[in-house]
Amino acid sequence: MQSVAKPIRVLYKSLQKVLTLDVTWLMALDAEDVRERRTPGDVRLRQLTVQEVRSYSLLPDFELSPADAVRLEKTNHQCFAAFVDRQLAGYAWYAFEGIQAKYNRGRNEASGVAMTFPRHMAFMYKGYTHAKFRGRGLYGLLQQSALGQFSKEGVTTLLSTADWTNEAALAGCTRLGFKPVGRIWVAGVLGETLRKIPAAAKSIEVRGGASMSELRITSRNPRDGLGATPKPTRQLA
Repeated sequence: MQSVAKPIRVLYKSLQKVLTLDVTWLMALDAEDVRERRTPGDVRLRQLTVQEVRSYSLLPDFELSPADAVRLEKTNHQCFAAFVDRQLAGYAWYAFEGIQAKYNRGRNEASGVAMTFPRHMAFMYKGYTHAKFRGRGLYGLLQQSALGQFSKEGVTTLLSTADWTNEAALAGCTRLGFKPVGRIWVAGVLGETLRKIPAAAKSIEVRGGASMSELRITSRNPRDGLGATPKPTRQLA
């Protein structure tokens, strides 16, 4: 993933202010490619409960909302967190078998891309680290630990997306072992929003579109709404 030249980056950001335009890298991390790191003694990694998400949503520092607690309770999404000395330091959300467009978008709500993928994959979105704890590699530890736990249940690949100009995020993903699948293009043209999914994504059975209904997802579990099996219990050691 080559860096984007500054003039192109400036033009891209300017166009995003007035148009629906989003270019992201779709990346994949296989369990066998994870560049493992030792977890420091003061760090604990575990799943957040619905009540914890609800409680943290009342505080301004963590970018959580009551709607996040509802999602955790009623869908197959999971939220894993890193605690440093018992303080919430960061978290990441994971979806299974499909991700709705509103959770996979850029600056503009219309730029969202819904995706479906096989059962051996999970999609990581909304990674967050509190400013107080940045620079400690917590993002990488979360992905490493979550994928290690998911692999026991047959999930061996993490998917994620990052804006093609977000060099810090892309570098972090590369250090962890993510590999590029291809770029997703979203653009508003003559009143319509067009989405182009890379051919390499289709070859690994990852499909994309404007919405889950467009992808013809028929849920076997109405609570999940993503064609998923009943919500499993996932815990991090």
